[in-house]
Amino acid sequence: MPRACDVLDLYERVAKGRLAPGEVVFSADEKTSIQARQHATHTPTGAGEPAHVQHTYARRGAVNLIASLNVATGTVFGKVSARKTFREFADFLVALITDAVEHGKHTIHLILDNGSTHRPKYLETWLSENFPHVNVIVHWLPVRSSWLNQIEIFFGILQAQALTPNNFPSTVAAAERILGYIDFYNQGAHPIAWTYTSTDLQRKYGVSEVISLPNSETPTITPKMAA
Repeated sequence: MPRACDVLDLYERVAKGRLAPGEVVFSADEKTSIQARQHATHTPTGAGEPAHVQHTYARRGAVNLIASLNVATGTVFGKVSARKTFREFADFLVALITDAVEHGKHTIHLILDNGSTHRPKYLETWLSENFPHVNVIVHWLPVRSSWLNQIEIFFGILQAQALTPNNFPSTVAAAERILGYIDFYNQGAHPIAWTYTSTDLQRKYGVSEVISLPNSETPTITPKMAA
């Protein structure tokens, strides 16, 4: 719960306009194994009819999307790659953080899950070595808490509006569709209307206070006493 409350408190700070100048919050993750499937026939939408695709298809490979969502603006930053290793994730972070610094940001909050691609035991050391003059703060999500990661909402929109039906003749075509949609989405991007708070979470589980102790992996959780 402490990790969840940490992220929820950060979202609340953004929603209430309490970020300091030069501070930015990114929610990031990967959408992996996006298949490029070429169907034999495809009839586009028209005259009130939905698109039609033949159920048989040929596999043309797969791509992976690494993306972040700026929680304050709703804009998305993404890169498509053929592989899904820490090397690709590191290249993405270099591009993301460099762009943020160029736009005047010096304190960067990064919300991530504990997936192996993110190298949880190594990432913060890597960040301090590669960006010694930038204050990058990693907020690790609890396990099985993808609902807390706002970029997952964008992934759902991307799937519905740009990747369905899946009919791509190549991985290049799939990548172009993904990146083209991100450009389109950013033209009208707006913050996600996130209203769930750490107070709501604590109330749900009957907890009155969550205290994270310095340098401790065992936070104190105070149960709510019955009236």
